[in-house]
Amino acid sequence: MGRRINLSSSLGIIRHVDLIESLQLWNTSYDGLTVIPGPRPIAPAVFLQGDNRDVRLPHRVQKAAESLLAGSKEFTFMATLQQEERNAGTIFAFSKGFQRFLELQSSGRKDEIRLHYIYEGAVHIEVFPFRLADQEWHKGALQDVRMVEGSSGHLLQCPQAEVQCPTCGGFEKLVEQVAELQELVLQLSHKQGEVTCRPVPCPNLLCKNPVYTEGECCPLCLKQCSLKGVVYDHGERVSPRQCVDCECRDGKMQCRRIDPETACPELPCPPSEQFSVPGQCCKFCSGIDYCSKGNSCHQNASCINLQTTYACHCNQGFTGDGYNCQDIDECQAIGAHHGHYCQAHTQCINNFGSYECICEDGFVRYDDYSCLEHNECKSGEHGCHENSYCVNTRGSYICVCKEGYQGNGTTCKPVCKSQCRNGGVCSEPDVCTCRLGYTGESCEIDVDECALELHHCPKNSVCINLPGWYMCQCGQGYSSLLSHNSDSKFCQDIDECKLGTSTCHKTAACVNTDGSFECHCENSTNCSLNCISEGKEYENGEVWAPENAKCSQCLCSNGKVTCDRFLCDCTSPHVDPICCPQCNLKSFCHHPSYPGRTYTSGQKWIHQCETCECFHGEIDCWPIECPPIACTHPTRTHGDCCPRCQEDPCSSSQNNNNSTLITSESPQPCHYFAQSMQWSALIEGHQGHNCQIYSSSSIVYLEIDPIFPYLDQIETTSI
Repeated sequence: MGRRINLSSSLGIIRHVDLIESLQLWNTSYDGLTVIPGPRPIAPAVFLQGDNRDVRLPHRVQKAAESLLAGSKEFTFMATLQQEERNAGTIFAFSKGFQRFLELQSSGRKDEIRLHYIYEGAVHIEVFPFRLADQEWHKGALQDVRMVEGSSGHLLQCPQAEVQCPTCGGFEKLVEQVAELQELVLQLSHKQGEVTCRPVPCPNLLCKNPVYTEGECCPLCLKQCSLKGVVYDHGERVSPRQCVDCECRDGKMQCRRIDPETACPELPCPPSEQFSVPGQCCKFCSGIDYCSKGNSCHQNASCINLQTTYACHCNQGFTGDGYNCQDIDECQAIGAHHGHYCQAHTQCINNFGSYECICEDGFVRYDDYSCLEHNECKSGEHGCHENSYCVNTRGSYICVCKEGYQGNGTTCKPVCKSQCRNGGVCSEPDVCTCRLGYTGESCEIDVDECALELHHCPKNSVCINLPGWYMCQCGQGYSSLLSHNSDSKFCQDIDECKLGTSTCHKTAACVNTDGSFECHCENSTNCSLNCISEGKEYENGEVWAPENAKCSQCLCSNGKVTCDRFLCDCTSPHVDPICCPQCNLKSFCHHPSYPGRTYTSGQKWIHQCETCECFHGEIDCWPIECPPIACTHPTRTHGDCCPRCQEDPCSSSQNNNNSTLITSESPQPCHYFAQSMQWSALIEGHQGHNCQIYSSSSIVYLEIDPIFPYLDQIETTSI
């Protein structure tokens, strides 16, 4: 450990930053840092102490570290460290302000390594049991602290470590390379034998009657014809004189004479009323309705009878020759015959054969062509939120959230300068409404239902306070038998005499009592009132400290052993600082997010879904204890640390008429109470909900260490 290893021959050059050596401790001193001997003599090791350290890397080293992190998806953080017993602290962390993104902690009080990280806006904690605080140098003091680029940085400290099995980052990189290779193979396979079909483009033709010929994709223009100095396209017809019809056919003008006797229709009028028209071969009768006899006018045109034929005229709103009429887009021009007459603050919308003037937003109709401004704020016809102001503008309006609210005006939410924690909701500007079990300006303080006597624990049980809730545990000498309990009796007496768990001497008679037992001597000569506990005999009146609970003392009294935590006398010069951390008034801790807030040794608080405690100037935090889950699909809302059931009466719900949100001035308890196959928040008038049964284990010997006061610290021992 600690040697510089040249791995360039097998792994390439590994880029890394040595954080301790970059401090140049041989010619610079820092408050709270003391240079001490380390396992590698030629490299500096530092001992960290105090809480007023301001150690900053040189600018060039900081930039190098930033470049290392930005240029690699995976990095290795290495340190050789030595941690004092019962010490707790952070090994490394990435943070901005009070927000921790990634942090690795070591707790010498619980022998745990804790990894904190943020994912999708929520704080996650992984706990690994490991004893690091043993005063030994492991691969309070630091040496060889480095940030190494890539997934093989650990080989700088452990060059003999197995490298054939990739790390998570190395495996991810391998998967990406395989995916890139598959994509490349797919692209290459598609380039061989690919067939693409698209229409053949045809040139624009200037002739009137183009012709498609067999075997050709595009039409062609045939030859033109010339007659009396006039050029005609293929397919055009002309009548150069009466009763002669000519047609251009591919450069040749083909003419034929029309016989009026056979080609003209029979007229209904006598010959004396018939008349001829210049240029027409057939004669006509006057007063004939040619339109009713059949016409070829367009459907959007009108037929008009003439003297010898009919004429087609497009209707209003259409244009064309009467045989083919197109809609006029009046919105393309203003006024005149084919334009529109929409006025200011309107929008012209073309319809089939007509148009319409639509009012712009914020205006109302005056007539078919005009619109006037509309004050939505004055009329109340606006979409502004109740906590916003409506400001009228020309043709529209804007919504502005009131002071203390934020949003787009149509939605305004109150703003709390301090984020509401533990499921609390910002209900008014700078006012957090807390869920049951929490109080404080930011809902950051746990309601100690047990100390405040807000609990509803039944007789013969004890109250156990937990972060945001509490539970009832059967007291010493009682056990929970829910399957046989009635609604009126939660904890039942344990018959220690029958079970053989009493501490009476074998010569004494055991008599069971409610919640306990007594030892009686019927024969005073051969009977002993000594105690038998954990295989040892203690004399009547003897006091001793149990091995598994150093901060408690046990007393043998007439065959019965009682163990209690001894009271802390902070005025005594011999007070034990480990068992009585609250007596150490000289040490204190700063809140990690509120530097002005301090805690004395032994005080606890909740921070980022952890229970934190100040212990002789050091802060130790462990994952918050969540209440039991009584549903199959719990959810975790933003700002809450624990998953909750939808109908959890302790959860915050703004949509619930019986809201369980409370103000900081009225702290209320939260209790998950198992009794008679139901649980309840114990709110007056609130109905219980069916759920899964959870129960407390039987307790014969109960010790609650104030350093670890929660459920996982309750010790159950037979004595």
